[in-house]
Amino acid sequence: MAPSESETVRSQRSSSTTAVYRHKNLAAFEIHFHAEPPDSIRAAIDRIINTSVSEERRAEIHVIARQLRSRCLANVRAQSGEDDFVRPLHHALEALGLKDLCIHQKAEWREELKPVIPQDSHFSSSFMAGVEELEVADASVPPRKRQQKSTGKTYMSPESLRANEPANDLQGSSVIPPPQVVPEKEGDGPTIKVPRPDISIGIQLPALISALSSQNLNNVKARQFLTWLQDEMVEQKPDGPLEPMLILVPAPRALDLAFPFAVVEGKAYSTGKQIFEAENQAAVAGACALKIQLDLDDLVEHAAKTSGARPTSSNTEPPLFFTICTQGPIHELWAHWTVVEDYVRMFDSKLLDSCNALLLDRGEEFMVKLNNVGVWGTGPFMKSVVERLGKVARQART
Repeated sequence: MAPSESETVRSQRSSSTTAVYRHKNLAAFEIHFHAEPPDSIRAAIDRIINTSVSEERRAEIHVIARQLRSRCLANVRAQSGEDDFVRPLHHALEALGLKDLCIHQKAEWREELKPVIPQDSHFSSSFMAGVEELEVADASVPPRKRQQKSTGKTYMSPESLRANEPANDLQGSSVIPPPQVVPEKEGDGPTIKVPRPDISIGIQLPALISALSSQNLNNVKARQFLTWLQDEMVEQKPDGPLEPMLILVPAPRALDLAFPFAVVEGKAYSTGKQIFEAENQAAVAGACALKIQLDLDDLVEHAAKTSGARPTSSNTEPPLFFTICTQGPIHELWAHWTVVEDYVRMFDSKLLDSCNALLLDRGEEFMVKLNNVGVWGTGPFMKSVVERLGKVARQART
């Protein structure tokens, strides 16, 4: 086989495996692509990415986009590898100069953040038992052999389900209890890889501590409280394993990055890797990061119940996450969110924008959107996180 033919075969095998991973493994964990968000989530996304920037800020972003184009063009001409193509975007994100923004490369996230597979208890093959008995009784018909495959068995937080369940789902009907679930066993059903984004983007932990100190805590108490949240082990479900109350710092080798709100996953098209694979990796990181936000919401709900306070309406935006997927100079921006349908937690995503950074005008508009995501993450999102942490801290100190 000629070298070019051999490379084509390897590329086809890799693409096939990547497609199976998306349509089997990720789907089993209810991670979905190209979904349409509910109106409230769509409005929240639009408010973030479509915010107007001042002429002065746009001029700064124009310079950043021009530098991104120049560096990408150099990599295209050199047929550079994956890391070389991700590096210009890293420089561009740093050049935005956003206060309290934390960026880390190649930081592997914690295993505990991975979502779990909901058990499908709505269907059963037990009705086939009678059919098989009849077949055995009839000697002229050989019995059919069947293997019943076990599905992934996992736990889903009732607090998270109630907090995200549409109110009108329960109107005019009795409440159906959620399906029974059991922990997933190693090797039982599909698995997904632990996120190791090319770039993780979140809040600077020292900035979070400083902001939290305004919630009736000094810097020392705020730092101790955040450490306690990650060290305190509790049963998230009856008779379940002990787990941290809240994993707010996802990567053990990036301890200054808290509450990630975006990641970058890149591939270099000069090596035959496709953006399809980057999208798969980014979607898993999105589900993990959304789980952090959901766990924080659960803590707030528990704190409110313990204090005896009546439930109040919240101005907190729905959990959101953003990912940037690249293939050489091609860049995509995705939004990720979570919804619950029939007691099943789903992690959905939608492509918001796509551009080739070699086209300066398109690259500039794309960088404006990335700037808006960063401004949201270090602004309204960070403020919401601080407010919710403050509610938990007040109750934890009583």
